[in-house]
Amino acid sequence: SGTVFWFRQPIYFKICAVTTIMTFLLWPTLESRLGWKDSAVPICTADAFGLGAFAVIGTQKAVELGLDPIMWPVVGLITCTFGGITRD
Repeated sequence: SGTVFWFRQPIYFKICAVTTIMTFLLWPTLESRLGWKDSAVPICTADAFGLGAFAVIGTQKAVELGLDPIMWPVVGLITCTFGGITRD
């Protein structure tokens, strides 16, 4: 029961892996056709949504596990930070 939830439910890791591979393969084409740069709005927006999703997922898990409410944002922050690292 002490296993991190995304070890038991690998769908989260699979989503990150597929998104990473697709971005790696498609980004040069999108950049040349649409004139986007690495700091363009679409990348920053997608990154913000990803961080937000990981924060919400982590916070929801903390609530489901019955942790003290003071720990909810902490778990959300940790999940968002390391989820972002995994995604990147």
